[in-house]
Amino acid sequence: MKLFACLTLIVLAGCGRSPILHHLEAAPLTNPIIVSESPGMGGGRAAQPGTPTCSLRLAKSGICVGFKWASAPTTDVEMSATLTLTDDQGQAVDAPADLAVQLWMPSMGHGSSPVRVVRSELGTYSATGIYFIMPGQWEVRIQIKTGREVTDQVAFNVEL
Repeated sequence: MKLFACLTLIVLAGCGRSPILHHLEAAPLTNPIIVSESPGMGGGRAAQPGTPTCSLRLAKSGICVGFKWASAPTTDVEMSATLTLTDDQGQAVDAPADLAVQLWMPSMGHGSSPVRVVRSELGTYSATGIYFIMPGQWEVRIQIKTGREVTDQVAFNVEL
């Protein structure tokens, strides 16, 4: 019985307010674009005829974000992804400020550990340290940040 009580406390504490799990940083989405399919997994919205398809657009920055998982999302292992940023003509561009990826679980009110985002070349970024810590519906938020302030963001859902 004591073991059950201890495990229950550990599980409940895991859903508590923690800056490590983004409780203090989580900004509500303002006019987010939410797509039901994960980019890079066969989804995407059709663009106007004659323009490239852009399923994830940072509206304020006017940047199209390509997001490709290294492997299908899971709760079992660390995930990684490649982000590509392009302008309206499909040319590679760098983020105008810091590029960040935030994992957020709306139903639980918490996120996961911070994702590392590193620029590898013009318009291409590597995101590592992606941990979905439990099954359920997650938002993957791609953000442009100046310091701690989110100046632009777009999100998509991942169901695990």
